[in-house]
Amino acid sequence: MRGDAGQSLVEFALMLPVLLLLMVGTVDVGRGFQAYVALGDAVRETARQAAVHGSGASVQWGPTANDAHVTADLRSRAVGLVGSAITVTSTWPSGANDQGDEAVISATYSFVPIASTLLHGVTLPLSATTRVFIQR
Repeated sequence: MRGDAGQSLVEFALMLPVLLLLMVGTVDVGRGFQAYVALGDAVRETARQAAVHGSGASVQWGPTANDAHVTADLRSRAVGLVGSAITVTSTWPSGANDQGDEAVISATYSFVPIASTLLHGVTLPLSATTRVFIQR
């Protein structure tokens, strides 16, 4: 019986890093998915706002590329994300924001996993794009 003393402690010490890595990885996957969904929702909602802020609206968005209204709106709608880590691109392919013209809203977010310290500072780029037609 004396020869087995401490066996459980050694097995636990060997398995603890693997268990912690699995737990942190699971949390990171959940955080990454939440960031991806939040970014997609923000892009979709901002594109909807761009569709109703055409040349017929009292406050017009676009047709200049990377409109400040679009950037500010998208960053305010990105719940749970760091606004400064979001790169927003907005374009109006026809060069106008009249009814029926198209607007393209894109955003990229640099997601930093918890385990990035183990992975030498790795960031994962998440992106979303939406195309809408101007309604008014």
